[in-house]
Amino acid sequence: MTEWIEVNGARVEKSYLEENVREARSHKWTKIQTTKLTRHVHCMICGVAIDPGSSTTTAYESNEHYTCAYCHDHFLK
Repeated sequence: MTEWIEVNGARVEKSYLEENVREARSHKWTKIQTTKLTRHVHCMICGVAIDPGSSTTTAYESNEHYTCAYCHDHFLK
């Protein structure tokens, strides 16, 4: 039976989340302001949308991969 958990408002399969966190930990992350983004992206851990038009949202980038601030702070620090 598939186990689901909620992360940052998104419903995520637990094994999918664990795999994504393992992969994300292998990256070196740089804090960015979302105004730097030129396109719509998603957090590689929880899948939530990261809005390129928001001047107040912080995200993290690593070689064209992105994480939201919530996932970075909860899983990668």
